[in-house]
Amino acid sequence: MELFDAIISETETRIEPMITHRWGYDPADAWADSGKNELVMQREAAYELGGGEHPGVQYCCVTTGDALDSVSETILCGPDLNEIAADCAYARITLLRVSSIDGAEEERYRQLCEAAFVKYRVFPKGYMMRISPESNREQVRLSREAITGGISFRGVGADFIRTYQSLPNFISVKIVFITDPAACYSALQELANGVQARMKALNTIFSGLATDCASCQMKPLCDEVEGMRELHQQHAKNA
Repeated sequence: MELFDAIISETETRIEPMITHRWGYDPADAWADSGKNELVMQREAAYELGGGEHPGVQYCCVTTGDALDSVSETILCGPDLNEIAADCAYARITLLRVSSIDGAEEERYRQLCEAAFVKYRVFPKGYMMRISPESNREQVRLSREAITGGISFRGVGADFIRTYQSLPNFISVKIVFITDPAACYSALQELANGVQARMKALNTIFSGLATDCASCQMKPLCDEVEGMRELHQQHAKNA
C-alpha cells in the first residue's frame, strides 16, 4: 500500500533542512514506559508541547514500497526536551515501512488501521500525551521529575519504535519530533489533513458506502492520489 508515498516524500523534504539530531534505534535507549495512561498535574508540569495557542501536529504514514529505507531511527528538528523552558510548538510524525501485506484488501486495511492506533499504546513516564484524531492535534505535558531524570526525545522515540516492532510485517519506523519555532506547522497540518483524507477514503471504500465515482464525495481525492481509484474499483468488483 503506497497511498501515502507522496506525503512521505514531502515530509522528508520539509524536515531535512531542520534536522538537529538523528539517533539509530537501540532498545537500551528507550525511556521507561508506564504501561498505562499517566496523569501529570499542572502543578507537576515543566511545560507543554503544543499547549495553549501553540500548534501541535501529529500524523502517521505507512508504505509497503521503497519510499523509506530499512533503518529505524528517531529524528529531532529543534531543541531537545532538556533545552526547552516553556510551552512551545510541536509536531510528531511517524513514517512506517512494512513488507507487502498479504490477504484480502480488508485485511490490508485492518493492518493499516492497527498501525495508526499504535500511538495509543505508548506511555512514556512523565510524558502525558493528549491526542485528538479529529484535528490531528497532539499535546504533551512534561513532568518536572521526568526532565530532572533525563528524559529526551531519543528515549521517547525509542519507546515508540519498540512498540511499533510488535506490528506484523514490520520493517522500519522513523519517529520525527519537531520543536523548531521556525518550522511551518501550518504546512505540516495540511499534510496531516491529507493523511486523514486518505484514511477516510479507505473507510468509505471498505464500508461499501459508495461505488459510483460520479456520486462519491471522495472522487477529487481518487483523482489526485495514484492507486486510490484502482483500489476502489477493485473492491467494488469483488463486493
